[in-house]
Amino acid sequence: MSSVILDRNRKKRLEQGHPWVFKSEIAAVEGEPQPGDLVSIMNHQGRFLASGYYNPQSQITVRTVSYQPIENMDHPFFAARFRECLKHRERFVGHENAYRLVYGEADFLPGLIVDRFEDVLVVQLLTLGMDLCRDAIVSALVEVIQPKGIYERSDVSIRELEGLEQRTGILYGECPRHVTVTENGLKIKVDIYEGQKTGYFFDQRENRASIKPLMTGWGGRSGIKLQEVEQDGVTKRVPVNKSGNEVTFPYWMEPPCSNVSRIQAALRCMHANTGRRR
Repeated sequence: MSSVILDRNRKKRLEQGHPWVFKSEIAAVEGEPQPGDLVSIMNHQGRFLASGYYNPQSQITVRTVSYQPIENMDHPFFAARFRECLKHRERFVGHENAYRLVYGEADFLPGLIVDRFEDVLVVQLLTLGMDLCRDAIVSALVEVIQPKGIYERSDVSIRELEGLEQRTGILYGECPRHVTVTENGLKIKVDIYEGQKTGYFFDQRENRASIKPLMTGWGGRSGIKLQEVEQDGVTKRVPVNKSGNEVTFPYWMEPPCSNVSRIQAALRCMHANTGRRR
């Protein structure tokens, strides 16, 4: 395996836990690594520090994937990592099936984001190293999570810094444009094709829940009101905007109960632009 030798005068950020090696920190490259290849990261004295993947086109030339020597980023490698991710996430989300499964550098998988929307996964491949591992990533996710579909949302400009084009599309199975998840007792419709980033901001879960008891207003300032509609022979009360169109994205679907006060509470919680606040 090729090696990247770090400059003796660099700051010791890697030893302190930082996952990136910048081009300016590299003194020499031993071997002939190709873009996306795994390399050993060595200090100026030849001591092994970490393993990472290499891209000379990027200012972030090496991204760390392990502090141990590894030979391949293949199906077994990703399957083991995804099992670890699943174990960590289940500690905090309990029985919910809508959450961020892979957090990139935080899971020692830099450049990879995976969000779970019940039976559908949405992935972002942000770097060349991860882009080259697309097939192994998909096959490992299928083995570990057994989703009905995997959709790619690598439509972000940061890929261009890695010499990559933006891309989207179905990688596995069936991926409907809109998926429904449950968060804090509410059913939420998410557009995984065109919603921001992967379609939904899971990192705001606790923030959305925390504002509910503080909101006493109504969505009138935003033109939101309840209107009765017939759906499949059943009369339902749904929120509509000023144009009379149903509000379905990003924070609304019918709660799991039909109580009108629950619907109003949901609207007060989810629409921050209200008429008054406590």
